[in-house]
Amino acid sequence: MEPVKIERKLIQFVDHLSDLSDVDSIFHYLDEQLGKVPGVSDTILCISPIRNRNVIYFREKNKVLVKPAQRLWLQNTLIRKDNIEDSQFLADHLRRPVGQIIAFPIKMVQLEKLSQTTVPATLFIENSVTDSEKDLLIKNLINYIQPIQFSLEKAFIQLYLDNSAIEWQSTFDGLRDPICIFDLDKNILRSNHAFKALVNGTEVSDLLLKSNDPKVQSESGRGIILSEAKGLSLHANTLTQRRIHFKDKEFEIYSYPIVVKDKEAPTTFVNYYIDITKKQSLKSKMLQGEKLAIIGQLAGNISHELNNPLTGIKSLADLIARDPNCDRQTKNDLMEISVATDRCQRIIDNLMMFSNDKIRPERKVVNLNEQIKIAITLSKSLLGSVELHQLYTEDDTSVFVIPELLVQVIYNLIQNACQATQKQSSVIKLETRLNKNMVELRVIDNGTGIEASTLANIFKPFFTTKKIGEGTGLGLSMSLGVIKSFNGRIDVNSEVGQGSEFVVTLPKAMDSIS
Repeated sequence: MEPVKIERKLIQFVDHLSDLSDVDSIFHYLDEQLGKVPGVSDTILCISPIRNRNVIYFREKNKVLVKPAQRLWLQNTLIRKDNIEDSQFLADHLRRPVGQIIAFPIKMVQLEKLSQTTVPATLFIENSVTDSEKDLLIKNLINYIQPIQFSLEKAFIQLYLDNSAIEWQSTFDGLRDPICIFDLDKNILRSNHAFKALVNGTEVSDLLLKSNDPKVQSESGRGIILSEAKGLSLHANTLTQRRIHFKDKEFEIYSYPIVVKDKEAPTTFVNYYIDITKKQSLKSKMLQGEKLAIIGQLAGNISHELNNPLTGIKSLADLIARDPNCDRQTKNDLMEISVATDRCQRIIDNLMMFSNDKIRPERKVVNLNEQIKIAITLSKSLLGSVELHQLYTEDDTSVFVIPELLVQVIYNLIQNACQATQKQSSVIKLETRLNKNMVELRVIDNGTGIEASTLANIFKPFFTTKKIGEGTGLGLSMSLGVIKSFNGRIDVNSEVGQGSEFVVTLPKAMDSIS
């Protein structure tokens, strides 16, 4: 009966021990169960779990305590009885005299690899048995060592995995760039804080799938669309790259497919996002600066060549207009030729001023309504069959500006409105009004309107949606720069299919001068 009882007791011990998942619980149970073994007075567990954090579990005044070990215990793999080094080690750390000691080294292969120690754990049994009874006690206790070994190894492997996961997640979250891991069904499996902050409740499919660059999407092996990912034979080291716009930012995405087995389709993807908004902005500004410098050089080179024939045309027109035999209609046409040549010369000057901010023409006080009428005269060929509505305020619309540049701005806005209303029943409205100390010009058309994505770029130099030959992308950029130099602003309201409204706001002349 005695062996049967021992076997049942051991089975119960193993069953209960297998349910425990942490070292604290395991030691509490060991201390409780081994304390019932005749001759056992105390249980002490020394263990070096991960990265050599050596600790000692022991009981003191009916409390289980854990304290760091100042050094490693004896790295001997044999069971020892009353070894003087063991007794000295325990006495130093427990700070009390130690009685008879049996040391059970616990071999744990996985833990040895992690802790890099020969004996990652040792169970010390303090006892009060005689020498003749000691071998029997060892025989009884040795049956418990293997289950203890398995239980501790399982607990510390789990601890290692938990610590590794925490460290990995901390590193993951510490990165400023967004990172996420997702599967083929667009489920986000894991992401860092930067990715969560970027998404912040937004639909994430744009970040996983969308690319606004058709060249990238069409390239072989680049810009993989997730719906097409199934069936692709990609290796784990195949990097794909694409760019997207998301929340007014531009990101470069590096996507790494995760392949479980060689020559199989990826099961998950790791996306790494780099915010290149500032980089692209600086690059764009550099390119624009180079273009403007080229324009300045071009304007300087051609100004002499153009001014000479323009001066000849103007002089000839003026000369013919003075002929007594010239009828009134011809004189009016010649006057328009003369005005047009003046305007061409000013355009060259304006272009040079746009590319060289050191040039500062003289500003004057002029009436906005009169400048609009001059611009309309210059725009006759543009307007054609467009129905033009003019509504001028009777209030004083004096502004302090460079007249030629203001006319150029109004002309540009009329030109854009004409190009946007290339249809029957096209209507353009020009309105002026006084709003407190500000003078407003509204240019309203019933054209095609401007999409929101385009609206954000219309004032950028060289940005244009027009066909080749219809625009350079400088008109609105120049116009905005001119109006800002007069302490004014240009606002745009547009709806696709309904038309657009450009509002030029300038300070009243006295307010500008003061």
